[in-house]
Amino acid sequence: MKKISIVLLLVSLCGIAQAQFQSDDEVVTAALNQKKFSENLGRHHVSFGFLGYFKSTSGDFELPGFDLSQGTGQYLNYRYSFDKNVDLAVDVRGWTSDEEVNGLKGEVTAGGVGIGLRYNLGSAGGRLFPYIQGNVYSATEEYKLSYAGLSITGNNNEDPALGFGVNGGVEIKLGKLISIPIEANYLYGKPLDDISGYGVTGGISFNWGDVN
Repeated sequence: MKKISIVLLLVSLCGIAQAQFQSDDEVVTAALNQKKFSENLGRHHVSFGFLGYFKSTSGDFELPGFDLSQGTGQYLNYRYSFDKNVDLAVDVRGWTSDEEVNGLKGEVTAGGVGIGLRYNLGSAGGRLFPYIQGNVYSATEEYKLSYAGLSITGNNNEDPALGFGVNGGVEIKLGKLISIPIEANYLYGKPLDDISGYGVTGGISFNWGDVN
């Protein structure tokens, strides 16, 4: 009887030990997954930049008393992360400006559609993810002039030209799915006028998927 009791006690202890080991393994696995999560933003990313300022530096949009060289900057991009450092980006970026003086109104929309590579510089505290990105664009420009509501030029769409851009900043991770990108950028292109210039933009990113 004592032998049976001892055997049952040993079996019970083994069961408790096994359950504890399994629990410890789950804790370790969860910790490793959390560490992996904190080192990157995910596999897929869609970013909208909608709070932006842009300044054209060429002088092509500046006339005495009439300045279309400053406007708002926006972008939309999708990125695929090969690993925690390198992303392939499809980037749409542009700037718009309009001004009216004595009934004469000018409007400019310029930018580009292209692809690029982003290099993520690592993680600061698991929340800040600095980066730098280079892009090649098909640059375009559209402008209109009107007086008292009557079109002078119509819509002038120039043929695309080769352009490039560089942008860099930081993604501030708010959670597993959402981060806030804040970046500075430089855009170069000459579809007709020189649309080159610099800007700063803030927005929102949606991130999902795992990077092993």
